[in-house]
Amino acid sequence: MASIEQRSIQEQNRQAQAQMRALVSQFKTNSTNFHWLIDILESQSESPQGGVLVSLKRTPEQGGHICEGIWLSADRQFLEFSVLLPSDGGPPELEFWNDVSEEIIINAHQPGTGKSFGFLALEVLDESLKS
Repeated sequence: MASIEQRSIQEQNRQAQAQMRALVSQFKTNSTNFHWLIDILESQSESPQGGVLVSLKRTPEQGGHICEGIWLSADRQFLEFSVLLPSDGGPPELEFWNDVSEEIIINAHQPGTGKSFGFLALEVLDESLKS
């Protein structure tokens, strides 16, 4: 029977936060790859420099890609979005944009997981705004 490697809660938190930091860095350094998101942010009166992208999933679909994620604004709003990027190069189509701040758990001591996603994301936001 294969052994299952158990990672400590601290290691899981470090990995989750490292993934967020990598996404923040990609967004900042390769903004041309995120032109569609910058357009969406600006259309929603959000500043691309005034927040961080903390979650992104890209899924192939017939006719393009669906990009779903969470933008964390400088005023600490968690904004969930879904955008269709048409394969024909057409403009991105915003499927939804929702403030999910009330649904995000923010806890430094979440049972079983340590720091919650929301808590980790806020730490990454604070780091990003200071740099």
